[in-house]
Amino acid sequence: MSERVERFEIEGTPTIQLRLGAGSVRIVEGAAGEVVVRLEGRGSLIERFRVEQSSDLIVVEPEAGRRLTGGSVRVTIETGASPEASLRVGSSDITAAVDLASLDVAFASGDVRLHDIAGDLTAKGASGDLVAGSVGGQV
Repeated sequence: MSERVERFEIEGTPTIQLRLGAGSVRIVEGAAGEVVVRLEGRGSLIERFRVEQSSDLIVVEPEAGRRLTGGSVRVTIETGASPEASLRVGSSDITAAVDLASLDVAFASGDVRLHDIAGDLTAKGASGDLVAGSVGGQV
């Protein structure tokens, strides 16, 4: 199994935009002022991901026009501030061990375990459980 690590400096509230076919997603506490994205999986698979920053937006997704097959990817995102997150996954478990500013999540199968969400929670899932702490906005 290979690992790829990308580090980004963030000044405001980070926004995480992630798309993943199969694997797992974890959002955990990190150092203030930065977001660290860690991909673990087959080397040829994780190298075909676009991991980029535009201002406070961090994008993690397969390269344009690529449908990734042949394995799963474990994604860990370390953040020092509560992020806004937009997650689109196929067969993946999602765990947010930190508070989120807001969350828009769509998943085909898998379990979603969330800490507290200060703002809105939008969720669409086909199969699996979603468990969240408190939600300050609309559900």
